[in-house]
Amino acid sequence: MPFKYDAEGRIVTQESNGQKLPVFIHADGKETPFDGDSTIGTISRLNGEAKGHRERAEAAEKIAKAFEGIEDADAARKALETMKNIKDGDLIAAGKVEEIKAAAKRAAEEQVEAANKQFATDLAKTKSERDALAYIKWFAQPDVQKKWWALGGYSAHKAVLNDPGFAKTAPFAADFLTAMGEVVDFWAEPSYAQLLLAEQKRIHDYVVADKGTAKEALDALINRYLSF
Repeated sequence: MPFKYDAEGRIVTQESNGQKLPVFIHADGKETPFDGDSTIGTISRLNGEAKGHRERAEAAEKIAKAFEGIEDADAARKALETMKNIKDGDLIAAGKVEEIKAAAKRAAEEQVEAANKQFATDLAKTKSERDALAYIKWFAQPDVQKKWWALGGYSAHKAVLNDPGFAKTAPFAADFLTAMGEVVDFWAEPSYAQLLLAEQKRIHDYVVADKGTAKEALDALINRYLSF
């Protein structure tokens, strides 16, 4: 480094901010005091800045590699937004499916409940065996049985079961059709209605009305059966 020397070969110094600093001779001949500590600090600062720039550049390069081949950034952003909307739509649709299922179930239950109430109301109005028989004849009509099935009731009428489209009228219709092909005329057994009503009452009391325990319900049913 071209410092300035005196006639005796010693480095010439110059007072600067209370410090004696060696004089540095620039290429153009200009002389300035050289502050070594300040220069070292500046070099360290510049090295730190250079390191920061290098690390940021490496990080940017790493991120850029993930998007190699993508030339239109705006189009890529639009595509990502479209995919997000599709996914959100799928989630919304999934939620709607459960909501629709619940609504359909409620509607079916309400239809069955209304049909049962109407059935009980009409039955209560009968004042004689003749009226009861007339009601049964009316209820056994093919059109009435088909409507009863459509409302959620159960029917073993041939006009209902032999319909070509019956198996598709409900999720369980095909299995119901198979089962009906294996049963006998249980209503011809006089005690069937008594057994059925006894069972329905005990199941209703336990499952719907929340009365007693399952064992108590079954024990009560057995006792009722034994009384017939």
